[in-house]
Amino acid sequence: GVLPTKTFTKMQEATAFALQAARDRNCDLVFSPGCASFDEFKNFEARGELFTSLVKEFESSVKI
Repeated sequence: GVLPTKTFTKMQEATAFALQAARDRNCDLVFSPGCASFDEFKNFEARGELFTSLVKEFESSVKI
C-alpha cells in the first residue's frame, strides 16, 4: 500500500509535526534518518543532538 508522506525543509518543522502527531495518537516516535544530511549538519552526532534538544523543548512546553 501507499503510505501518506509529508515533506519539510527543516528538521525543527518535521520534529514538531512528528512529536505532535505521536502525542495525538498516543504512540512513540523513533528518529531514524534514511540518509546523510551533511548539507545541514557537521555529522550525525550534531543531528542527533538537535533532535534531542527539540524533543526536550517540546516536552517542557506540553502540559501532560
